[in-house]
Amino acid sequence: MLPTKIVVIGAGSASFGLHTLAALMRSPRLRESHLALVDRNADALALVGRLAQRLNREWDARMTVTTHTHHAEALEGAGFVVLSIEVPPRERLWRMDYEIPLRYGVRQPYAENGGPGGFAHAARNIGPVMEIVRDMEKLCPDAWLINISRGAIVDEEALVEALREGRIGGACLDVFAEEPLPPESPLWDMPNVIITPHNSWSSPHIEEREIALFLENLRRYVAGEPLLNVVDKQAGY
Repeated sequence: MLPTKIVVIGAGSASFGLHTLAALMRSPRLRESHLALVDRNADALALVGRLAQRLNREWDARMTVTTHTHHAEALEGAGFVVLSIEVPPRERLWRMDYEIPLRYGVRQPYAENGGPGGFAHAARNIGPVMEIVRDMEKLCPDAWLINISRGAIVDEEALVEALREGRIGGACLDVFAEEPLPPESPLWDMPNVIITPHNSWSSPHIEEREIALFLENLRRYVAGEPLLNVVDKQAGY
């Protein structure tokens, strides 16, 4: 692959953002590409920007790294747009998505993926996502949209229409409003669509990261220190 421009929207995410950054930086096929990092949270963006510059040096990726607080500043000339956004404040809203339905007897295993919590999650994110897609049509109509966030935040009917009419170059979709994606979905047969089975969290480095986390938590446990990634057993997540 020739050097290209990749825009990561939601780059300050503590989960998707860091994993995406590492995967892009480690890819020899993306060497010397332009990586544009976008996040509305200026502090998180500054932190991930510094990390990106360090990885760029350490892994000799030879990328051009830029940071932007609004997606419109970064989209022009993009070949790929990675979508990983959440309307803030993320943690408080996630807890509300779970706890409010629970008051009325609706227990959801993971509130953003379905039920009343999933509806609330989608409703607050659809507007910002559609703003991004409309700006893609104007600023980088040949770019591919990569959605590794949640399927319900994208209007799939509008996306299919945009793909058919050539208003965006294509789409790589790891998540969908209904999973598994129904056999009758037109997305299956579209030549400018790549479908993956909700496994964007995985990478060639997932096992080494899991082992590193286990060993760090084992060290903390022996030392009597707080553990990382502790589940709230009362809240259920």
